[in-house]
Amino acid sequence: MTPQVSTLAIAPTATGMLIRIEGRASIPQSEAVEAVVRDLCTADNQLHLVIDLAACTYVDSTFLGTLVRQCQRLGKDRFALVAPGEEAQRQLETTRLITLFTVLPEPPPVLGPWQAIPVSELDATAFAHQVREAHRALAAIPGPQQAAFQAVVDQLG
Repeated sequence: MTPQVSTLAIAPTATGMLIRIEGRASIPQSEAVEAVVRDLCTADNQLHLVIDLAACTYVDSTFLGTLVRQCQRLGKDRFALVAPGEEAQRQLETTRLITLFTVLPEPPPVLGPWQAIPVSELDATAFAHQVREAHRALAAIPGPQQAAFQAVVDQLG
């Protein structure tokens, strides 16, 4: 069985940045997206961030929690998703998180070249931190899996 490949890329748009995720979206991709938001999308620059999930084939709960955290950080008016692929859509609907996001049918036009976003393996401490914080965000939202998300937070301390 061939492991699924994941690529992340970013390009400028008229109002901010577009991140495209192809393949898997899990813990390493969560950290990479958070790093971009920390570096580029501050309160004072008012950049809009759009995450294109159309080619995303797998989404785990940590990545879902990261999407929630970034939406909370930037505000719903500065954060949007592009028509999630089948798997991402199913996960967003099952967890009832889809209502938290603005969902665009198409990505905004890019105004410059795509640049790869590096995705690094995380050490044990960074891994646990990423999982804990993402699940903490998920556990704060009422829904069918709220208790399960809280259990992950409790287990990781």
